[in-house]
Amino acid sequence: MYRTIASAAVIAVFIPAAWAADSPAKTTDLGLAFEPGGAWSKLQRDDPELAIYRARDVPEQITLRIFKSNKRMDSRARRDTVDALIEHRQAAERRDMDGNVTFQPVKITERNALTIATYCGVDRTSGRPFAAMVLASQDSAWTIFYETLEASAPTFCSRGERLFATVREAKKA
Repeated sequence: MYRTIASAAVIAVFIPAAWAADSPAKTTDLGLAFEPGGAWSKLQRDDPELAIYRARDVPEQITLRIFKSNKRMDSRARRDTVDALIEHRQAAERRDMDGNVTFQPVKITERNALTIATYCGVDRTSGRPFAAMVLASQDSAWTIFYETLEASAPTFCSRGERLFATVREAKKA
């Protein structure tokens, strides 16, 4: 059985976990390290700037995208990048959900030379909650979109916050 979730700029298909490679609880991909907890499978994709993970036991998915910068970004440029990506991300979510979406306020922080923005939201038509994180470092930016088909919004948002607390830039070799 297939399930399709339409995310901003990405349409992902939930496939049986047996068709994908297992991912350990600690994951490093596209220059970020994070700990989603539980058993996750990476869906195979041709796009080297996109990684999609699906939880094996619950209908949850993490979509990670990297945007490499041609210039080194100082603190102001990182903040401008994060603001622009948040604006783009939320506009895409409004479009995907026919404007029937509610966002919690965006939280912006700095951690380990990263500018980070996070927020949660709910598709009011389906009741499906989601959480998003946008990060920018000196040479890259990322978006992480965490979504579910089942959990209640308050519960899911706190899980998203726990996941986002584990995200860090991976050590460069």
